[in-house]
Amino acid sequence: MLRITPYDHRFSDLDEWPADVDLILSALEAADPRVGHSRQSRRRRMRVLARLSLFLSPLDEGPIRLFTRDADDRHLGFIAESPLPLGFGGTVELVAPGGELMSIGCLVYRCRECVPCWYEGVLNFNRPQPSFGRA
Repeated sequence: MLRITPYDHRFSDLDEWPADVDLILSALEAADPRVGHSRQSRRRRMRVLARLSLFLSPLDEGPIRLFTRDADDRHLGFIAESPLPLGFGGTVELVAPGGELMSIGCLVYRCRECVPCWYEGVLNFNRPQPSFGRA
């Protein structure tokens, strides 16, 4: 399991990883991988905190906190505490596997409730991100 603690000051409000998140991620991983998955590539497991800023969000709203699940060069799996609008574009900031802070253009591809008050989803990167390729 890759778990990098964000060290950048912009992530100072994201220094907590709720126990609920570990429980939900474990349950999702334990589910039959053949059910509901149409992945063409294998994603690497990646557990980091991320911030998503959507382009059409009101200016007074801050970034949305995401807990990443896995990634490949084109997608980022996550869980969130609130639903995200499908098809909206934005920028996700996170620490990549190499330790560098990245800001990546993306689109909300999927977001659905997985347990009450928690949502599972996928961001599509606007461009391939080699940093997130298979380990």
